[in-house]
Amino acid sequence: MVDENDVGLPDHEVVAYSYSRPPRLIGRAQADDRGIFRIPTLLPGRYLVRTVARMYEDGGYLPTFYRDTMRVDDAAFVEVDLDRDVGEAKVRPFPGRLFTISGDLVSSSGPVTMTLVSDVGREMVAGNAFHFENKPPGPYEIWAQTPRGEGTYVPFTLENRDVHLSRLPLYPLASVFFYFHGPQGQPLETTGLDVQVRRVDLAGVAAPDRQHMTNSRATVLPGRWQFRLVPNASFAAVDFRGCRGEAPEGGRADGWNETIVDQRSCMVAYTLSSHPATIRGAVMNAQQPVPGAPVFLEPWDPKSQKRLGDPRTMRTDTHGNYELIGLAPGTYRLVSTFEYANPEAWDIDEMRAKTVTVEEGRDQQQDLDLWVIK
Repeated sequence: MVDENDVGLPDHEVVAYSYSRPPRLIGRAQADDRGIFRIPTLLPGRYLVRTVARMYEDGGYLPTFYRDTMRVDDAAFVEVDLDRDVGEAKVRPFPGRLFTISGDLVSSSGPVTMTLVSDVGREMVAGNAFHFENKPPGPYEIWAQTPRGEGTYVPFTLENRDVHLSRLPLYPLASVFFYFHGPQGQPLETTGLDVQVRRVDLAGVAAPDRQHMTNSRATVLPGRWQFRLVPNASFAAVDFRGCRGEAPEGGRADGWNETIVDQRSCMVAYTLSSHPATIRGAVMNAQQPVPGAPVFLEPWDPKSQKRLGDPRTMRTDTHGNYELIGLAPGTYRLVSTFEYANPEAWDIDEMRAKTVTVEEGRDQQQDLDLWVIK
């Protein structure tokens, strides 16, 4: 990590993101007194490398990607392989002004945890007031939570000035009601359905909340949330509408879909097909079945050549067989490998994946060859 004169920047922090859209924060490290940094324990794959904003005595530096750009679309990736260190990632952050984010809450009778979120992580402070220094321009989120279940959520953009957010209100938990209906709008008997819930912010997604849907209802704090209908043999999600009528990205309702929940209760609507599809088959290696092999099913748009949601993962049984139930109509890519725990789309590109078009209510047989790195 060097300045504009190619002099090493000491103690400067750097982060690594997955080379995906959107990028996901994977790891971080701090440079030594020569500006040399090392981000360890990365899995094989492609990563973006970016500096974190930092103030020195003679001025500040803005977050900058490897190959001297502030735009993620222009950033170059770094390829990481097994058992090989990558040493060419010289990063030169741009000098620039940094600013302060401060504010306070309407008085609360109990302790409050305040969280400032950006795309490089989350910072937390306790108390009714907050003060964060040396922040670069860009999008941010503030959310707060009390032990009694009250909270607030404020997204904002930091431009070329300090920001003070005064007397932010606290709201109780909001109710999210789930409405399930068929393609013609008819109500459905949905006993046994389960919807998972997870919070999402600029720093990424959290693990699914322990609280799933109960009696077609979930209670959450204000903020950005994602919902996912757990696959089952009776129904498949074919459409999703969020609290403000948001449609699913890429038209796929059978994965995680996002909506903003404010202080009011709202309704999330699912259109369900009562004739989900199934893909089943065996994973083979040298004409022998492979027990315990991971199988990845990726929602796929063949026109744009883009992934349309998180892959589903399962393992074959003791006889090398797998079965994926509750599938919505659409196109998928299917592959089996031990080489990746969570393959990205470009990893699957290299695996000679099977592309499968699923029709409503149809069972399909699709055997797979185990893919290995050669």
